[in-house]
Amino acid sequence: METQIVSQPTTDVWYAATREDTVDAAVSELQTSFGGRYISLLFVFFSPHYDAAKLAQALHNTFSPVPVIGCTTSGGISPEGMVEASIVAVGFSTETFAFAPRLIQGLEQLSVADVGTVVRDALHALDRRVGSLGAADTFAIMLADGLSKKEDQLAAAFYGALRGAPLVGGSAADHMTFDRTRIIYDGQVHEDAAALVVARTPLPFCTFSSDHYQPTPIRLVVTSADSDQRLVHELNAAPAAKEYAAAVATPCAELTVGSFAEHPLAVRVGGEFFVRAIKGIEKNSALSFMSAVDEGVVFTIVEPGDLMASIEGLLEDIRGQIGQPQLILGFECLFRRLEFERSQMKQAVEAIYAANNVVGFHTYGEQFRAMHLNQTLTGLAIGPR
Repeated sequence: METQIVSQPTTDVWYAATREDTVDAAVSELQTSFGGRYISLLFVFFSPHYDAAKLAQALHNTFSPVPVIGCTTSGGISPEGMVEASIVAVGFSTETFAFAPRLIQGLEQLSVADVGTVVRDALHALDRRVGSLGAADTFAIMLADGLSKKEDQLAAAFYGALRGAPLVGGSAADHMTFDRTRIIYDGQVHEDAAALVVARTPLPFCTFSSDHYQPTPIRLVVTSADSDQRLVHELNAAPAAKEYAAAVATPCAELTVGSFAEHPLAVRVGGEFFVRAIKGIEKNSALSFMSAVDEGVVFTIVEPGDLMASIEGLLEDIRGQIGQPQLILGFECLFRRLEFERSQMKQAVEAIYAANNVVGFHTYGEQFRAMHLNQTLTGLAIGPR
């Protein structure tokens, strides 16, 4: 199997990607790439074709005592492009980053109070270890089981306890099989779980969330829904899938994932539109969503705008805030990649990502501050010293 290893020769962050087919060979390649680096934490984003338990243990055995935290994906984002059947890894320097990772298990029984306790414990650990490093020195990253249907509540609970620090993250994925997504933490595999990493650094950084959708005049009101299961049974008092199909002028029988990605539904919050991606059609013409839905919500159908202009504008804004980034850790919705492929813009996007050190994975959803989002590029940009 062809292997790709790319390592950033900077002082503070390094990243690598491998396409080696077996766990042992892939971990060996990563060890070679990160060899000699003083790493405080390693993120690993991996294809579900790898044996997760074996991979988690091999990474732990190889890199311990460095914490290794990661998840399954629907594809990696590496300097060599958008890669399938791969592992993408990102390491942070011990010199400029301090981390307090925590694991949240049993999301089905999620308690906001318990989450708050975990977050405060992580913050206190950083206070004791390194103290304050500047006016805005703390950020948090979450990786969550993408099939748990708890990311909305989890992001809100995390962010509410972070003392104003920004939160970004991604939902683990499994190449659109929607079967099992996994989190790896401390050499073990977890489902119905999330990892939270609270970090402190003196380096300049910024968090962001970006999309390129524009609202249309078409409105659809949720008149019947199962919020716990993210199901919408009726839109405008009609069967949901049929009403959506009529609104986008596509026969219901011809609706596909591509249709949903091309004509997303969005909710308006604080003057901005946020996509609620449609996962598929369930029995009785219900629509299954990848984010929170509830009765009374007013959806607006949105359409793609200028993709490249939105990416270039985002990068210009990032450079204006922190300079040329050493790393942009990106959590990008799978539906965006599908759009890149359909519109034949994948190579152009890969080139601009590579030129700006964008590394990460394709998700089942993104987290930004207190919100769980869809069809965005969300992430963290780390600036130079």
